[in-house]
Amino acid sequence: MTDYFSLLDSISKEFYIKRGIQESESSWMSRVIYSFLGQTGYSSLWDIQEDLQPASITHFKRRIESTLESLLDIYPEMISAFSLEYEQQSSEIFRVFKESGTVYHQPNRLVAPQRKVGVGINNIYLRGNTISEKRYVSGLGCYYPVQQEAENKRVSLSEMFLLQKQPFFDTWKGIVSQAHWSEYSGVTAFQYLRLKPPFGYGYWKDTPDLDDTVSLARRVVPGATTYYLYRAVKERMLVSQLPAWMTTEYDYRRLSNACLYTQKTLPPSTYSIDGDVVYLHIAYLYPPEELNLIRLYSWPNAYIDYPNDFRRIMSTSVFEDIKSTFETTGYQFVEE
Repeated sequence: MTDYFSLLDSISKEFYIKRGIQESESSWMSRVIYSFLGQTGYSSLWDIQEDLQPASITHFKRRIESTLESLLDIYPEMISAFSLEYEQQSSEIFRVFKESGTVYHQPNRLVAPQRKVGVGINNIYLRGNTISEKRYVSGLGCYYPVQQEAENKRVSLSEMFLLQKQPFFDTWKGIVSQAHWSEYSGVTAFQYLRLKPPFGYGYWKDTPDLDDTVSLARRVVPGATTYYLYRAVKERMLVSQLPAWMTTEYDYRRLSNACLYTQKTLPPSTYSIDGDVVYLHIAYLYPPEELNLIRLYSWPNAYIDYPNDFRRIMSTSVFEDIKSTFETTGYQFVEE
């Protein structure tokens, strides 16, 4: 492929996006384009528009879409790598930024958050950075090596991204110890957490485990999903309802991961190292905060359909920081 005017090469050098040893040129170019789209959207927060209005979601997305269209005009060989529904690309980038706290949506405008830095073993991670400062980019997230400089008021990655700090065993033990059991005799069907692989059939099943194991169940009715601890002994179903704040949206995964860990059935994520990049395969999805961190600091494996959460590509040094942080909770990683 021809890098016209060395544009992508210049972008990759500016953001320190290196090509893997065995990585194809098209994969590397896709990663450079994706990161540049993200930085273009982020820089649009400081745009002064003709009507003097602050940056909006529409303005943010249009900057990304027009940039992608221009890049694909220059590199038509990359058209097949990206969905031609440009709004799909801009919406995904906005979602990752918003859910990771990289941009804030205030009434009628988008703003950058207050500056904060998180420290890992290898790198300093940036939130609310200016567009003029030197930065490395992995996926959409900005960082720089620890040895480059020291900053005051640094926090851990766990604090910065509100990750779980308590080990899985303690989390599950604490939840179970607070249970208030009652026999359930209703008629609404439950869905029960699948405790053993394969998990490709879904994380929930229609039949309970009948060996007195404490696990998770949920009751789904139009407009609401209620989660419970449950124990099934012969024909008796004992349940203890969980508070909504523990299980809103996908927060239940914090409990399901802890439950599987306690049962010794939580599958490890696998990864392979290719020089400066790592290919990560998430075997069982993380809770929202952990997944948002992964999304921010990684590239999707493909740029056609979203979400693309199970397979990601990351800078090797960034992966090492996130891996060591996750392992303190109980997550496991196996190199392929």
